[in-house]
This record gives sequence, structure tokens and C-alpha cells, in this order.
Amino acid sequence: MHGPSLRPRKFFNLAVGEATVFRNGGGNVRHALRDINIVDHFFGLEELAIIHHTDCGTLVFTEEQMRSGLKSRVDKTHWDEVDKVVFGANSGYGHQPRL
Repeated sequence: MHGPSLRPRKFFNLAVGEATVFRNGGGNVRHALRDINIVDHFFGLEELAIIHHTDCGTLVFTEEQMRSGLKSRVDKTHWDEVDKVVFGANSGYGHQPRL
């Protein structure tokens, strides 16, 4: 799941160890919020930068596509549970972020 990506140290001109870099699929803060809170609790974040790249492939997946994909990999006995999952698909924004 890791394609071409921004190199934060180079982008922000940071020295090694000067910042913690956390990446998550889709660059969606609501999916990363738990981890951000944990890092803040233990290390005390002073600044936070959320950077999303252009043409992110995760922006094209709908809830139903994600559900269908999971169903294709699990036994039918689990399909009722899969139907209850809210994946938080990133689709429907109508635009791609541009840096």
C-alpha cells in the first residue's frame, strides 16, 4: 500500500529525530486520530501537520466496494458482520487535494 510519497524530512527541512512521522492509508485524520492522541499523550505534540498527497487511490473506493472486497476474502458465514462495518470510505469529496 505504499506508493510514491512525500519525504517529510526533506519537505520540511528537518534533521533526523527532529520530528515523528506517522503515515496512514488514505491520509484521513479521522482514522489516525486514535494514534495521534496516543503520541500526544506520551510525547506531548506541539505541532501537527497533516499532508495528503494528490491522486490518492483511496479516494475512489466506496463503502460498498470495500465491503464487497472483504466479502470476497471471507466465508459467507461472516457476511452479516461485514455488512455492519462502517469503513469510513474517503470517496465523495468531489476533488483531489493539490499541493
